[in-house]
Amino acid sequence: MRLQVRQVPARQFGREILSSIGPVLVFGLVVPILFALGLGKHFRFYWNISDRGWPYFFLSIVLLMLIQDTWFYWTHRLMHHRRLFRWFHRTHHRSTNPNPLTTYSMSVLEAIVLSGSSVISLFIIPTTGAALVIIGWLNLIYGVYGHLGYELYPRAMAGHWLGRWINTSMAHNVHHATGRYNYGYYFLFWDRLMGTLDPDYEAKYSN
Repeated sequence: MRLQVRQVPARQFGREILSSIGPVLVFGLVVPILFALGLGKHFRFYWNISDRGWPYFFLSIVLLMLIQDTWFYWTHRLMHHRRLFRWFHRTHHRSTNPNPLTTYSMSVLEAIVLSGSSVISLFIIPTTGAALVIIGWLNLIYGVYGHLGYELYPRAMAGHWLGRWINTSMAHNVHHATGRYNYGYYFLFWDRLMGTLDPDYEAKYSN
């Protein structure tokens, strides 16, 4: 289901590609820089899944998702503050009709802030390389899905007892179109708890 009737203007694609270069470098270099600074020895990293077992391996991925979602929600809301928005988040919100190229189209400052979730996770959550690779791909895939411009989940998703807690492309599209509401990444826990979910979200989704 296409979420906006209007087409994405061609000039937006070029702008988004250019404004993604810096952020991609930030996300790719943050961990190597930490190692170069000698901080890698403090990471809660372990090599073999068998050291903690498969149940913990899958639990660690869930924990990484929760940290990502919590960090994203609160820093995202903070970057919408009128005194911070122009410096951190305005570049990303120039795209009111998002598409996959919008995912990393942001300021370098915003990329530095958002990379904080990865840094925090490495210091506090025991993880294997496999878990880090999986969460990296999940972050990319869900980021692209959130900016896809199309809804892939079924129409009943928003009203389902479980689906109502899951973030959707529709929810994030509304955020880009209005500049308000729906600040989460993977989930809608924080939006529902803090009253920042679009009050018409479920009606918009079902229609």
